[in-house]
Amino acid sequence: MAQPWSQSDIEGAIAMRGKHTNREIAERYNRSVYAVQQLFLRHGIRERRQLAGEPQTPLRRTKEPSVSHNIAARLGIPAPEEHATRKSGARVTTPSGASGTLEPMLIVPDVHRPYHSNMGWDLLMQVGRWLKPKHLFIMGDFADFYSCSSHDKDPARANRLEEELADVDEGLDDLDSLGAENKEAVEGNHENRLWRQIMQHSPSLAGLVSTEKLFKLKERGWKFTPYKRHTTLGAMHFTHDVGASGRNAAFRVLDTYQHSAVSAHAHRMQYMVEGNAVGEVKLSAMFGWLGDVDQVDYMHIAKARKDWCLGFGVGYYDPASGYSYLVPVPIVHGTCMVNGRLFRAA
Repeated sequence: MAQPWSQSDIEGAIAMRGKHTNREIAERYNRSVYAVQQLFLRHGIRERRQLAGEPQTPLRRTKEPSVSHNIAARLGIPAPEEHATRKSGARVTTPSGASGTLEPMLIVPDVHRPYHSNMGWDLLMQVGRWLKPKHLFIMGDFADFYSCSSHDKDPARANRLEEELADVDEGLDDLDSLGAENKEAVEGNHENRLWRQIMQHSPSLAGLVSTEKLFKLKERGWKFTPYKRHTTLGAMHFTHDVGASGRNAAFRVLDTYQHSAVSAHAHRMQYMVEGNAVGEVKLSAMFGWLGDVDQVDYMHIAKARKDWCLGFGVGYYDPASGYSYLVPVPIVHGTCMVNGRLFRAA
């Protein structure tokens, strides 16, 4: 069953009425033409000619050739869409935001500082300075919190929480320098190690010590989303994970949300689009990771190199429709490409 019209969609559709056809309005709001017609009828909106007191003139329909492009070329007649364009003077339009421009977005997957890839971080920052994102998302596991892990630890890495936090501060300073207006930090399972350690060993510190407070996110102007929760931008959901990993992780996220979602955790680069019987389209995307695979000590390095992809994500948000247009950015031999521009690590 189609979702009811929201008040903002109703106002937007009515505002488009005088400048766009019912079909264009239907496509913009992912509705049928019939649904748009019924909406206007419910709000007492008639055809513009009737409102102006002009007589309704029946349209003359010209039968268009129902032939393929190749046959049309052989016969020397216009192809169907060419014929329609010549008759109607139709022009192609592209979607734009309310201000006429889309809002750039930078998506930062698992970084695992201080065990991150310096080359990957350099490329992320190069792209960020060039893109000048308005929206900036940390997708969780920005910190590794190795010292808070309940797993067996390498003695050389244990008890170094202060050093880890100092490196996190440096990374957040870099991201803050990009000047994004909307900054969102989603907590990952690695940051959640801190909460688990407090609950197991020092429950009296609950509420006094947290990822948000240690990272000083509120002071930095970031919105914080706890682990196992999500935040949204328009129609897109952002969460670290839904408890799944491996090659089917993106499918599991889509099955869980049944709406478009960006996730992380699996360190894979996956991008899948599915629809449903009523024509709705949903996206599930993961944008790899920015960790240093040579510092991984809990998985065979051959498997990590095979399954995990160094990279991040960029995109554009349309505030008029609430849609996000996202693009994976894999890092290949110290380079990445965004919008036709090649970036090389220093």
